[in-house]
Amino acid sequence: MTKENRVIRDDDDSAPIQPRSQALEPAATSEAPLTRRRRRPKPSGGGVYPGMRQVTAYVEPALFKWLKSISAETDKPMVQIMEEALTAYVQSFAAGRKFGG
Repeated sequence: MTKENRVIRDDDDSAPIQPRSQALEPAATSEAPLTRRRRRPKPSGGGVYPGMRQVTAYVEPALFKWLKSISAETDKPMVQIMEEALTAYVQSFAAGRKFGG
């Protein structure tokens, strides 16, 4: 009982062996040369909210539910409600700094 060698096979001997000098030369192909892929242009701020920057906020589930219910009651998008609340907070923070509070 002989074991079959999985690395060397007898059927591979039928392929012609090229001399080393020919093996290093690129094969002549009739295909057009590959072109370089161009990078995608960076977004120009024309997405869903043009001229705006994205902020990711992580909030507790209860606060998210409140925000979602307020959005449904007022027909305002949650993004707009968050923006208004953040603007009010930043303005009160700036006023506190200005008046030494």
